[in-house]
Amino acid sequence: MLRKKRTAIYQNIHTGRNRRGPDIFFPTFFREYVKASNTEHELFYFLKTDNVAALRREYAAGELDHKNVIVLKEYHNRLKVQLETIQLLWKLLIHRISLLHVLTYTNMLDPLPQLKWLQWLSPVWKVKRAFVITYDGIPTAHRLGYTGRYNLDVKYENLFRRIHFHGIYSWYDDFVEWAHTSGVFVKKTLVRSIHSRFCDTVKYFPAQKKQQIVWASALVDYKRPDMFIDAIGLAYARNRNQFDGWQILVYGNGPMEAELRNRIEKFRLSNVIELHSGTNNLSQVLNQSMCYVSTQELENFPSLAMNEAMAAGNVIIARNVGRTYLFVHDKKNGYLAPTDDANGIAHCIEEFLAHTKHHLPMMQHSRQLCENIHTPQNFIKEIDTFWSELVQ
Repeated sequence: MLRKKRTAIYQNIHTGRNRRGPDIFFPTFFREYVKASNTEHELFYFLKTDNVAALRREYAAGELDHKNVIVLKEYHNRLKVQLETIQLLWKLLIHRISLLHVLTYTNMLDPLPQLKWLQWLSPVWKVKRAFVITYDGIPTAHRLGYTGRYNLDVKYENLFRRIHFHGIYSWYDDFVEWAHTSGVFVKKTLVRSIHSRFCDTVKYFPAQKKQQIVWASALVDYKRPDMFIDAIGLAYARNRNQFDGWQILVYGNGPMEAELRNRIEKFRLSNVIELHSGTNNLSQVLNQSMCYVSTQELENFPSLAMNEAMAAGNVIIARNVGRTYLFVHDKKNGYLAPTDDANGIAHCIEEFLAHTKHHLPMMQHSRQLCENIHTPQNFIKEIDTFWSELVQ
C-alpha cells in the first residue's frame, strides 16, 4: 500500500483578534478530515498562535488536540522573523511535508519570509506551496486600482507576484477567471474553486423555533446592514400588521454600529429592530430563529454564517449575487431578491411573512442541503482532488 502524501495546512489564529469565518471553519475541517475514511493525504495542522491553551478551551474537542496539530510558537524579540522561519522550516522537514497550504494572510509579513525561503530552497527541497482565497474582494480591488476601502488589498497582489504558489484554492469563481486574465500570475498555477461547503451541524441545528428574523454579520459597509434596516423600514411602512408577533434582530460588531443605531431611530424602527453587539456565539440565536437575511455585496457563497443559518433550519433571504444560488434555492429554502436593492430585500421579507404555510418545508429544505449537499464528505473529496493534482 502506497504511503499517503503529507499535507500541512498553515493558519495564524491570534486570541486578541475577532474570529473570522476561516478561524472557525478550518479547525472544524481538520477534525472532520482526520476522522474521515478513504482520504488521499495525511493531514497536519500547523497552527501559529499567541495562546494555544486559550484556543483549546474555546474550540470543540478534536479540533486542536490531535497529534497532527503542530503548534508554532510566536516570538516577540528582534529575532522574531529568523526564529519563526527556522521553526516552520524545521517542522516541515521533520514531518516530511510534501505540500504546505497557507490558509490566512493576516498581515503583509506573516508568513512571507518563510515562503520566500521555501521558494529559494525549491531546487533541492520540493515542498509544494498552495494558498486559500477566502476573501471575495480581490478582483474588484484590482479593477479599482486598490482605492478607497480596497487600499490594503494590494497585499494579495504583492504576495502573488513575489511567491509562486503551485496552487490556489478559491472560495469564489470570479477569482479563478481573474487569476487567468489579470497577468498577476506569471508562472503556471493550478487554480480551482469550491462547489460545496459545510459547517458544524451538531452545534447548529433546528431547535424550538421562535418568530424571529435575523441579520448577523460584521457591521461594515460591504455587508450592507444599512440595506437590511432600510428593507425592514419599507416592508413595515407598507404593512406593519405583518410584523405582529415577530422580532427583527441584528447581531454584529463593527464601525457602523453608531450609524446604524441612529438609522433605526431616524426611521422610527426602535420598536421593531433590536441591535445586539458583542455576541460571538450565534448558535443559540440561529437555532431558534426562522429566517436569516444577508445583504452583503458580491457573494453569499460560501458564507459560513449563511451555512450555519441553513443548518439551524432557517429560511434564507439574500441578494442574488455571485453563486448565492448554491446555498439559496429560490422559493425552496429561501428567496433571492428580484432587484439588488433594499426594495428587493423588502419584497422577499414580505413574501416570507405572507406565506406562513411555506415556513416549515422551506426550513427543512435548508437543513437537508446541509445534510446531503454541503457536507464534510463532499468538501473533503474536492480538496483531496486539488491536493492530489499538486503533488502527483
